[in-house]
Amino acid sequence: MDTIAGWTQAELRRFIVNTVLSDPANVPAPELPPGGRPGQLLTQLITGNLGWLFGGASLIYDNELTAPAASIDTGVTLPATFKHLLVTGWLRGAGGAGGLDFGVQFNGDVGNYQWVGSAAFSAYIKIAGGNYIATAGEMSAFAFIVPNYAHTSVGGSNARKTVTGIFTAYLQATGTVGASLTGGRWHNSPAADAPITRLVIVPSANNIDAESRVSIYGLN
Repeated sequence: MDTIAGWTQAELRRFIVNTVLSDPANVPAPELPPGGRPGQLLTQLITGNLGWLFGGASLIYDNELTAPAASIDTGVTLPATFKHLLVTGWLRGAGGAGGLDFGVQFNGDVGNYQWVGSAAFSAYIKIAGGNYIATAGEMSAFAFIVPNYAHTSVGGSNARKTVTGIFTAYLQATGTVGASLTGGRWHNSPAADAPITRLVIVPSANNIDAESRVSIYGLN
């Protein structure tokens, strides 16, 4: 057949596997609905029309430390081709004793952040904490979203970037596991609505331990 309309489920499945998952650019534009990126699935809607499945995600950065490091830094320009960023992983501090926090910084800025419960400006937005680095093998798991990370000012709106997330950690002092919501804002100035092109994960003290891992996904 020359068109998608009227294809059987088997024919549509082969089309998705062989063409769409490779690159939607290979498909004639009139045959596809608006949008769609490599890795995003195509489905048949209840109306009979074709549509992209929500939640297409692409891994754009992944780093597992093999030795302690002062930070986990993307180091390269993040692509601006997605709508949102999902950042997830697990972290543990290296050296010293007691608990510590982990935070995220954007575009190399080290002092213009506020996070939940903190009125004063900070060096980062807290994204994980509470794991006691004196306890071997205990990791703090986290996930946070940066909505509209590549947005630039429209009509002088200067919308500042915000973060929302959750983390879980072992609390050595009480022998319990704790979980907490977290979030914050980047009060960058004067470019209040600059697109985010770089992420850096930093500890509040000492280093990030080996086996800590950070993965970043682009969402559509």
